[in-house]
Amino acid sequence: MYFNLNSIFSTFGGSGSEDAGELYSSGSGEERINIFSLASGHLYERFLRIMMLSVVKHTKTPVKFWFLKNYLSPTFKDFLPHMAEAHKFEYELVQYKWPRWLHQQTEKQRIIWGYKILFLDVLFPLSVKKIIFVDADQLCLSTFGGSGSEDAGELYSSGSGEERINIFSLASGHLYERFLRIMMLSVVKHTKTPVKFWFLKNYLSPTFKVVRADMKELYDLDLGGAPYGYTPFCDSRKEMDGFRFWNQGYWKNHLQGRSYHISALYVVDLKRFRRIAAGDRLRGQYQALSQDPNSLSNLDQDLPNNMIHQVAIRSLPQDWLWCETWCDDSSKKRAKTIDLCNNPLTKEAKLTAAMRIVEEWKDYDEEIKHLQESINAEHVDDMHRHETAAHTEL
Repeated sequence: MYFNLNSIFSTFGGSGSEDAGELYSSGSGEERINIFSLASGHLYERFLRIMMLSVVKHTKTPVKFWFLKNYLSPTFKDFLPHMAEAHKFEYELVQYKWPRWLHQQTEKQRIIWGYKILFLDVLFPLSVKKIIFVDADQLCLSTFGGSGSEDAGELYSSGSGEERINIFSLASGHLYERFLRIMMLSVVKHTKTPVKFWFLKNYLSPTFKVVRADMKELYDLDLGGAPYGYTPFCDSRKEMDGFRFWNQGYWKNHLQGRSYHISALYVVDLKRFRRIAAGDRLRGQYQALSQDPNSLSNLDQDLPNNMIHQVAIRSLPQDWLWCETWCDDSSKKRAKTIDLCNNPLTKEAKLTAAMRIVEEWKDYDEEIKHLQESINAEHVDDMHRHETAAHTEL
């Protein structure tokens, strides 16, 4: 089934909310990078904060984060303006209702996955020309800035006239909200361009990432005419060969020698994405495949890989995403982001893995805790002054 793009705009409204408290703008007028992420739950929001901090610390261009509002906790939403002020990034919360005519998902995780891939053409204002998706459990490791690339031919200037970096993210639940805060902190610390975060109100997904690079390099990467770019799964950790399902059966035949790509980090040329109606194509294929409960096991990942012949994927350089589960230890030193993938062999807890794998994790976590403590102390002082003033009036 083919879906007309105009019907989706009429259903969703086509632009993010600008209600007080949901939009923070630095007003700097500088070019920015847009970054989208999701998280759900306090732990994942903790990861998200660290991801954001690592991005801002490593990215010279201003950054704007975009978040799906639906599953963000009140605590996280209250914290965002303070973190944005402290680290000089922008953010915006977006919210869209899943259309009635599109096959519904009932599990929270799968709903979040759907928001990651199905509505990229309508979640953001038309003025947003390009966006990077970063999972909450990712950490920025080095400078992304365009000058840091060793292959200048792979970079290009978007010429979009945007004045900041837009980052979209999702999270749901206390654990994931913790990750989300740390993701944000890592972004801000590595990104010198103004940042605006965008959040989908409905949900914030269980994902984790730490960024060690300047997102501008990824933002400016030439996608070679493809509407989006993803990093292929690593194949260097040989003891995991038995778990690489894409090297056998259906996926081996379908990919025909192409890579199977991971959905934890990707960059979208929204102008190109909209022009070729990639959103309509993805929704049409989703509508056909999702009727079968055995299809799209990893919805946000399987769908773009399934559609690789109709909607091209630019394979990003491998160092853009390092994951201990799939990548060998020797390649870690080249990593620009670290993703805390689940390990089917060890089943190690995410938080334990984060503190073991990412050297700067504890420092980021402590920095965010100190900011939270100072905010709480100011709140207590304000309440005390208000009570004292009220008592004096009596």
